Amino acid sequence: MLFRSLQPRLNLLSKQGQWQQMSALLSEELLDAVVVQGDPDTAGALLRERCGGWCERVSPVVYGGGPGSAARLLRAIKGL
Repeated sequence: MLFRSLQPRLNLLSKQGQWQQMSALLSEELLDAVVVQGDPDTAGALLRERCGGWCERVSPVVYGGGPGSAARLLRAIKGL
């Protein structure tokens, strides 16, 4: 499914409160295109690779990972 054609369908389902149906439409290909995930070092390197040439700032959200994970992620994004 083309990503472009997905937005109107997701919008309609969200207005209908059909959240489970929405998640069924999200493919691994789409998630790989929009989400960076992994341990702090891997995710940081992926962000730098994906955004480094055109993006001045990123705002990562860290879900878990324990103490120091956010600092490790920031170091990895900066390539330190």
